[in-house]
Amino acid sequence: RGPGFRAPPAAPGLSPSLPSLRGGPRPASAARAMGPQPQSFAAPGDARPAASRADGPKGGGEAQYAEASRAPICAMMSTLVLKHFQLAWRSWRLFSLALVFAIMVAIISVVYWLLCHHVKLRPQEIKDSAIAFAMMVISPMCVAMAQTSAMQVIVAAMVADKESKMKIVQLIGGVPLWAYWASYFIYFTAVSSVLSLGFAILLRTTCMARSDAFLVFLALELSYMQTFAFGAILVTVFERARTASSVCSLCSVFGIIQPVMGSMALTKMLEVPKAVFYLIGLLPTASFGCVLQGVLGLEVPGVRMTPGIPPGFAVTHAAGWHFGPHFFDSDGLTYMGQSLDKGPILNPLPSPGEALMAQIAQTLIVALFAYWFDQVYQGEFGAAKPALFCCMPSFLCPRRRQAGRQADPGRALERAQESAEGGLAALELSGLRKEFRRGGQPFVALDDLSLDVRSGEIFALLGHNGAGKTTAINCITGMVPL
Repeated sequence: RGPGFRAPPAAPGLSPSLPSLRGGPRPASAARAMGPQPQSFAAPGDARPAASRADGPKGGGEAQYAEASRAPICAMMSTLVLKHFQLAWRSWRLFSLALVFAIMVAIISVVYWLLCHHVKLRPQEIKDSAIAFAMMVISPMCVAMAQTSAMQVIVAAMVADKESKMKIVQLIGGVPLWAYWASYFIYFTAVSSVLSLGFAILLRTTCMARSDAFLVFLALELSYMQTFAFGAILVTVFERARTASSVCSLCSVFGIIQPVMGSMALTKMLEVPKAVFYLIGLLPTASFGCVLQGVLGLEVPGVRMTPGIPPGFAVTHAAGWHFGPHFFDSDGLTYMGQSLDKGPILNPLPSPGEALMAQIAQTLIVALFAYWFDQVYQGEFGAAKPALFCCMPSFLCPRRRQAGRQADPGRALERAQESAEGGLAALELSGLRKEFRRGGQPFVALDDLSLDVRSGEIFALLGHNGAGKTTAINCITGMVPL
């Protein structure tokens, strides 16, 4: 301010005083720069009423403004999904995923061919049982490796969004959080469907020739969905893409646990209850192994108890796994080349139908936990919700919460004014408070900040240096955690 400085006149609707935002139920500095219609700006000399200038020849000024401020959901989703595919293609992630898939397919094919042509066992039932037993160990491990690679690709992409601040930029730009997650889910579903189809065709033409290919594909796809849900948990925890990718590579160990435990249970080296297999299925890449081992048990001749005193044993035909009345069937006893004189081996594994139903429940449990954990975990940005937010009335019944807000007597006058002006609240702040730590001492940057912004309105937040304007905006946009 030099000599002769003259303060400019205050704009209409703005308070000349600019107090701090650290007090008062509604700061005077949070003022509306214009009326509820942003089209009220006009060129000098334009004497037409604001309403006629806003509507123009086509009318609907506020509706046109609202439509122009946010893209349709369909266009937004298609753009996000296309962006995911383009980034995956340019960063060679799809190529690495296809390479791992091809290697696992080659391993399964070569092992099955060697077992069929170089295992000399008689009779044929014993040879088939030996081949099925070997594939019970090899196939789940190979599928688990491919699923780990897919999870590593999707987790690396999503954590890279967090690391580069692209996720928070998209959310600030108007992308709903559910649309952000849904776009990655659609992208991952498209990729995993191709991989599941390839594995289903491979298994159907090798060791599962008698089973329904669609059921095998469904079990594979559910396992990939569970892998995606577990990857969402890792995305919430980690802030660096390299660290998250390294942790994902360690998850391949989970795919080894179930095949090893299943084979040891079949050979009576280890007593494992069925409940243990259901719990192991909650681990990523492990749920499909239980289904696969159960299906392979139906691909070879089984043994069932025959009525009598004492009960006897009868060898059954290898029927495979299909829809229908025998969907939940399991021989209960498996032949596995065992002589009936010594007694068949008890089959402790769940039937394929039971394992598939458990897989659906396991996928839902992991997905719900991933959603809950993303809401309550405080990351670098955003605001964590209470641990029991899903039990709060505001979550269970959001309409009641909105009705309670409207019934607040302290806001009745403002609601009446908004209704008269035709504006709907697009942003509401009530009692916003933010503290920082400076030198070990608390520093209050915002204290009891309350304001409303109506739809179609340009809102000005004014204040002197240090009043808390930037902090308030960062809290609203999620750049600073509440």
